[in-house]
Amino acid sequence: MSTGVLLMVFVVMNMAHPSCLRASGASWTIETVDSAGDVGHDDTAIAVDDNGGIHISYFDYANKDLKYAYKAMGENWVIETADDSLE
Repeated sequence: MSTGVLLMVFVVMNMAHPSCLRASGASWTIETVDSAGDVGHDDTAIAVDDNGGIHISYFDYANKDLKYAYKAMGENWVIETADDSLE
């Protein structure tokens, strides 16, 4: 169940790696979602499911793939290619 935690997906310019920012009380936690290649930029989206799992989509510019990343509560990121037919 989601606990009302504030989440944000962002990309730091010139780094091109999508990251997830999570509020935890008075502090923030930053996690790099995917650091492989030229991914992210400004084409990112985030959603949180009823169990608190984080879903992020973003574009891999080097391979021209739509990527999908998922992180269940307390687990590591799982990354897959959602669509590899994009040009």
